[in-house]
Amino acid sequence: LLGEIAAGSPKLAVENAEDVLDLGPALFGGGELFALRVEGESMKDAGIYDGDHVVVRRQAGAENGDIVVALLEDEATVKRFFHEGHRVRLQPENEAMDPIYLEPRDAELRLLGRVVGVLRNL
Repeated sequence: LLGEIAAGSPKLAVENAEDVLDLGPALFGGGELFALRVEGESMKDAGIYDGDHVVVRRQAGAENGDIVVALLEDEATVKRFFHEGHRVRLQPENEAMDPIYLEPRDAELRLLGRVVGVLRNL
């Protein structure tokens, strides 16, 4: 468990390992996996709620519609990814929140990975 991720406005990204989770390939497939605790409600309509943990497969690219962990300069967020011509749209799954549009000249965008699962305490 590396830390927290904003599901709302991007949040300053500080990677601090808080715990170790055994995320075997039987549940989430192969690859390098990490988990982040979600803060905020921007992804609630995708079934990702405040306090959940998203399981992320580290990868640099994404397909349209993937839910990704994105780093915008020094701030991280979880959103649905869309490449639209010359720009990228990071779309929340909450009608009360606005998408983030990024032009190549606007901000440095780095995809940290694709969300492959959600863990929730009952």
